[in-house]
Amino acid sequence: MRAMLLEECPVVSTRPVGALGTVLLVRAPGIAAQARPGQLALVRAAAGFDPVLRRAHPFLRIDREGGEVELLLGAAG
Repeated sequence: MRAMLLEECPVVSTRPVGALGTVLLVRAPGIAAQARPGQLALVRAAAGFDPVLRRAHPFLRIDREGGEVELLLGAAG
């Protein structure tokens, strides 16, 4: 069992995917090196504590060599 990895990840790009939500591409070399299919990323959008809990988003693509991951952020509502 692996420990949770915390990493600040700058956003590289976003793109809407219709009713599904948005695909978020982030630079995260540490996460990209350890992420596996079927896992989720727990995302906190800001440095503060609001909201208190992170939101879980699935990995769409993991680029280990480039150090980037794509996440699917579901549509709100």
